Amino acid sequence: MTKRSRAASPHLFRWRVEIPHQSGDTGPDGTPDTGVHLFIVDASEADHALEQALARAESEDARRHRRHTPLAVDLHRVSVVKLCHVA
Repeated sequence: MTKRSRAASPHLFRWRVEIPHQSGDTGPDGTPDTGVHLFIVDASEADHALEQALARAESEDARRHRRHTPLAVDLHRVSVVKLCHVA
């Protein structure tokens, strides 16, 4: 019996990435009207997950969904959370 050698592949994890955006409008109390664009991506590391989410956020569908409001890519406000291991 021979053992098969597996090609070295990175472990993938599922990540939840939340990127804030501002509409430019103000709410009833005068504060800026903001929202969060949520992405679920598979990546080996948090940095890769953020890169994938940012690329998807710049797609035409994503921009239309948030009514073409600009993203607020301030790393203190962006949330990247590991959810689980992807088999």
